[in-house]
Amino acid sequence: MKVSVQLFASRREGEAPAGVIEKTMELTQLADELAFDAVWFAEHHGTPWNLCTDPLTLAAYAAGVTRSIGLGTAVSNLTVQHPVAVAERGALVAQLSGGRLQLGIGRGFAASDLALFGVPKDSAAQVFDRNLEQFGTHATQLLPDRQGLWLATTGNPATLQFAADHGWGLLLAGSGGRLTDIGSQSRLLWQAQHAGQQPIAVFRAVHVADTVEQARAEMLPYVTWYRDQAAALQPEQPVRPVDEVLAGFCVFGPPEVCLQELTSLAQTAGATEVVGVFGLGAAPLEMTRQSMRRFAAEVKPLLAEVDTVAAPMGAINDRPGS
Repeated sequence: MKVSVQLFASRREGEAPAGVIEKTMELTQLADELAFDAVWFAEHHGTPWNLCTDPLTLAAYAAGVTRSIGLGTAVSNLTVQHPVAVAERGALVAQLSGGRLQLGIGRGFAASDLALFGVPKDSAAQVFDRNLEQFGTHATQLLPDRQGLWLATTGNPATLQFAADHGWGLLLAGSGGRLTDIGSQSRLLWQAQHAGQQPIAVFRAVHVADTVEQARAEMLPYVTWYRDQAAALQPEQPVRPVDEVLAGFCVFGPPEVCLQELTSLAQTAGATEVVGVFGLGAAPLEMTRQSMRRFAAEVKPLLAEVDTVAAPMGAINDRPGS
């Protein structure tokens, strides 16, 4: 099992943009020092939720200030970016980083992004599908290592089929029940064409503290901010209760609780990689550092030993101590 991190360049009111990027790079270097397998960067536009507008640019910079950690995009938004340009930039970053790039793409979710780039909402799905086909053609030529290509999905059958046909991995962040369905479907599609296990990365916000109660209290204001900023990107959607975000996307508590929940998630999806989102909601730098260090020392070594090939996929256990 690979164990990685994702970092959002989130900006709270009063923070200088340069300082936000500097903090993100400091945490990237820490992830490298702590021997995480990869660090993943996201793409958003016109929002303090994430100041990174091009994760490939951030990955290229990170390649120069880190030693061995993988550098991933989760995701490069193919609905609003030209597919050939993404493939070409990806190939360049792969070369600059010595082959460390993990290029994840997806359709994005923010209505504000569509408006900003002039993509009509009612044709966004068709735009993505067309761009995906074109990207796939060029990526195959420019990035021959298919193990470095990933596709984000919420379980669309056509997306799962495309990933299996092209030998790409999957990026997942859905609920436990949804992960079970996606894992089952993708396994059948993959095994019909490939030997071995499909690369599957599961993402969860993580915070380690002495108790579940302490971890929840420390995360709560930042998860609330994260929820509010995400809601602003989808004004047509109902605002999710914070407790729903905590239950569906966050893993928090002492090391043994985090280990149990992440192991169960990995087994549910048949995952090959678990990605912890640290510092969610522009949490304080020192709090994020401490959580990452403790996770690396007390959770990561045991999580890395989990074998999801032999383990059956099943339901996620209830949260201990809640």
